[in-house]
Amino acid sequence: MKKLITTFTTLLLVSLFVVSCDNDDDQPTPPMANTIANFVANNSDYSNLKAALDKAGLTATLDATEKFTVFAPNNDAFSAFLSDNGFSSLEDVPTNLLKEILLNHVVSGEVKSSALSTGYIETLAKESSSQNPINMYVNTSSGVQLNGTSKVTGADNMVDNGVIHAVDKVIGLPTVVTFASADSTFSTLVAALTRESSFSYVATLNTANGTSPAPFTVFAPTNDAFAALLTELEVSSLADIPTETLEATLNSHVVGEANVLSTSLSDGMTVNTLGDSFTINLGSGATFTDKNGRTGNIVVTDVQAANGVIHVLDKVILFDLENNAAGTNTIADIVSKNADYSSLKAALDKAELTATLADENGDFTVFAPKNDAFATFLADKGFANLEAVPTAALKQILLNHVVSGTVASNALSTGYISTLAKEISTDNAINMYVNTTDGVKLNGTTTVTTADIDADNGIVHAVNSVIDIPTVVTFATADATFSTLVSALTREDSFNYVSTLSTANGTSPAPFTVFAPTNDAFGALLTELGASGLGDIPTQTLEATLNSHVVGDANVLSTALSDGMKINTLGDFFTIDLTDGAKFIDQNDRKGNIVVTDVQAGNGVIHVIDKVILPKLPVSIAKYVSENADFSSLKAALDKAELTDVLDDLDSSYTVFAPTNDRFATFLNAAGFSNLEAVPTETLKAILLNHVLSGVAKSNNLSTGYVKTLGTEASTNNPIDMYIDISDGVKINGMANVVTPDVIVDNGVIHVVDAVIDLPTIVTFATADATFSTLVAALTREASFTYVNTLKTANGTSPAPFTVFAPTNDAFGDLLTELHATNLADIATATLEATLNTHVVGGANVLSSSLTDGMTINTLGDSFTIDLSDGAKFKDKNNRTGNIIVVDVQAANGVIHVVDKVILPDLH
Repeated sequence: MKKLITTFTTLLLVSLFVVSCDNDDDQPTPPMANTIANFVANNSDYSNLKAALDKAGLTATLDATEKFTVFAPNNDAFSAFLSDNGFSSLEDVPTNLLKEILLNHVVSGEVKSSALSTGYIETLAKESSSQNPINMYVNTSSGVQLNGTSKVTGADNMVDNGVIHAVDKVIGLPTVVTFASADSTFSTLVAALTRESSFSYVATLNTANGTSPAPFTVFAPTNDAFAALLTELEVSSLADIPTETLEATLNSHVVGEANVLSTSLSDGMTVNTLGDSFTINLGSGATFTDKNGRTGNIVVTDVQAANGVIHVLDKVILFDLENNAAGTNTIADIVSKNADYSSLKAALDKAELTATLADENGDFTVFAPKNDAFATFLADKGFANLEAVPTAALKQILLNHVVSGTVASNALSTGYISTLAKEISTDNAINMYVNTTDGVKLNGTTTVTTADIDADNGIVHAVNSVIDIPTVVTFATADATFSTLVSALTREDSFNYVSTLSTANGTSPAPFTVFAPTNDAFGALLTELGASGLGDIPTQTLEATLNSHVVGDANVLSTALSDGMKINTLGDFFTIDLTDGAKFIDQNDRKGNIVVTDVQAGNGVIHVIDKVILPKLPVSIAKYVSENADFSSLKAALDKAELTDVLDDLDSSYTVFAPTNDRFATFLNAAGFSNLEAVPTETLKAILLNHVLSGVAKSNNLSTGYVKTLGTEASTNNPIDMYIDISDGVKINGMANVVTPDVIVDNGVIHVVDAVIDLPTIVTFATADATFSTLVAALTREASFTYVNTLKTANGTSPAPFTVFAPTNDAFGDLLTELHATNLADIATATLEATLNTHVVGGANVLSSSLTDGMTINTLGDSFTIDLSDGAKFKDKNNRTGNIIVVDVQAANGVIHVVDKVILPDLH
């Protein structure tokens, strides 16, 4: 049939060419004013067609001198096409697809309607795998109908470079089903394909090219071929043929994954179909011989659809009736009849599973690897051959390819299904992860290459690799829900989670129970931690966190979980809470849900959770302060002074004397600040640092004396001291009492105090330290003395800073003896004032490191000399010598050096 049409088309083109040559008479070719492209552009009914031609880059082709026949859909036809195919506009149609659809409306040469007859013609569209021209089925029995759907509504619109036939529908790219249903020659074949509701032939044979199992090669019997079969089988109609026989017969006419043209057929060639096989004979014409020795003719070849090719037969092919006398087509039959499954057959035999899959009363879905998949599996696993695989292991691997029940490809969806394989410690069914986002992928590694091979006891899907027993890692990497978890597990080169969690069952620490957080759970964690990505989480914290999700040496199913149960992981533990659904509570009292349970791998089980489990989190000083409402003012102050990060550092340790909110309020009021924001930031920072010691000093380690704070004196950057007095509790600088000691955190200790510890002056230490009580009595003896106010002068205001050589109480006692005085009151006011002046240097914070031997110290009174020849000493103007027994007691406005003798001005 096709040969006759092709011959007619060729003769037509030759005759047109001859007429054209006769009319030329060697005259110049006039410009073509009315091309197909012009006609379309000048007709408002074809504005969509014009836009489509422009988008597909075909306008120039139809504007040239070469002659074409175009079946032209109008605007309404294009609108219907876009709507039917889910496109909102022409721009949404992929350009390559649009181009092929348009070419499917174009025939080479000028073919008027009177030259059209029922049969197939070639369009300019191409089948993608073979580049063979796609056919169009023309039916002229009532008007002109194309591919059974589109009618010519306006024929023979003649233009300079061809002819245009208006049609009422866009002619979509035809599938093999299109031709079968359009061509009445195949009406019985269509009836057979659709006889049973369980048959999926129409859906399968409509599969778009590039999606398994397309493209197809279909050997299509005519109506007469089916009529002859009914006579041969001595039945009156298709309805008399058993379902199994009909299905096996139809399968024997279809080759999947191949567009086999007649030029590729060779004499003696075996054609393996979805059912049985048959042989091609080219000795005398094109014939075939089926497994029963029955011979038929291939009467038409190469009817090309977009998703496969049809060769027309005058006899129905029958499967091997002798070796399958009962007409069974079980999964075992399919495997045994297909040479591509010889390795699978041998494996099933070795594992004693053949009988299971041969049971007609069974109901299974099998994902079937072909021979090359088995060869790759054996090589990857280091097995020389199938016999080298332990039988028990082989049996479980094969059962991992089998699902109970018939699951067609269109019933598969992304998620987990149970296989017949079992986890050894619990006998729980092992899962398989199915991903249908792009075809069908299993466990992240195996792809379904041919779907929906129907069997009497189920269905077979061909796959491209052996599906090994999955580990918990298999599911983590296959399931995109866990992509962030995988990133965390593999972030550090030092992490060995992947190798550990891939450990085979029966080898410690397998099996595992993994509580696996979703991507959203990790996203919520980053928000909770104020982190922008996994990279912001310290390695140690990340590792401890991951460990807290894994239980070793146990496959704990959800049925074994109980309320209040403590789950001991490789890291910390957490608690199961079943009071309101399935939840967990971690060591930080954070609660999350167990959203999916019992995803079973070969070496453990996964329970999916919606929150990341955290180990007992380290509590820094900053964290403790931020979480305690009594310290909200201290927190605000630390934030303002940018000291929060300092006290949040877990690699350092501190002792903090922490005032509560009411103490901050008292301080602000006394200092004349309306609120915390009114305090200059640098001043606030200096005050806060005056509450902090480096290192951990618990209350029982404190003793009376001076310790260095993190505050510093402005002119020297020398650490400011703090005076601690433990004679009655713990008192700081004479102004603040420790009310709650020893709040232990992970980077130090907090002592709660009842006052803000302001920056100490020289006077602060003099009054706080009982060692200087006589000195204080001397400084305050006369109402006219201004020492206290003067020595409180803030640093940066003259005469501060000060350097004070401060005599002890014993030094004053020795002075009274020396002067034969009973007490301070016996010393004349002028002498006392001159004496006190001689102990104070104004405008300088002179540290001990700046003192040199023979150095003259000019004070507010007289001067004296430093003597470092034998220890640290001084000599006053009266040649009296004393010792500097303590140096560098640093206040905010000066420094104190303690002396054991009162310095006298020049008495002579």
